[in-house]
Amino acid sequence: MKDGGLIHIYCGDGKGKTTAAMGLSIRCAGHGNHVLIVQFLKSRPTGELASLALLPNIEVMRGKETKKFTFQMNDKEKAEVKREHMVL
Repeated sequence: MKDGGLIHIYCGDGKGKTTAAMGLSIRCAGHGNHVLIVQFLKSRPTGELASLALLPNIEVMRGKETKKFTFQMNDKEKAEVKREHMVL
């Protein structure tokens, strides 16, 4: 990473996305690099956020709060959430 940063995108159904992202973020920060985590569709307090707050070179940005998971939303609600998150 001498000449720039890296971008990792985790998406899709099922579990493991947050765990994978947090693990790589902690490894990267442990090497002295700055890490920016951007989370969409997550707005509740989590143990991960509490832990990451202790690491000065990790910054977390979160999208607007949503009341439902995507599988619970109808097409109109999904479109609204997508529009709101495009503003970030």
